[in-house]
Amino acid sequence: MSLKDKLAAAKDKAAMRDFEVRITETLERTVIVEARNMEEAKDIVTEQYRNSDHVLDADDFTGVSITTLYGTPNKSLDSTRRKEGIAL
Repeated sequence: MSLKDKLAAAKDKAAMRDFEVRITETLERTVIVEARNMEEAKDIVTEQYRNSDHVLDADDFTGVSITTLYGTPNKSLDSTRRKEGIAL
């Protein structure tokens, strides 16, 4: 590799940055519960969920969101500064 090629490779590597890319998967399930009103229905299902009566899995998958965050070569990333969001 020539000196020119080595310098070009070093320049390309110096231009590289680290990015955090957040992957968020959404799982949803609708359950039917008998209750006196909507609030009680929510309370019943919340308790059932906390007791692991409803464990969501791959069959409950409804979507994914991938968000790229700004990055820097020497500093940690601020996760509130979003560069772009992609919903698939």
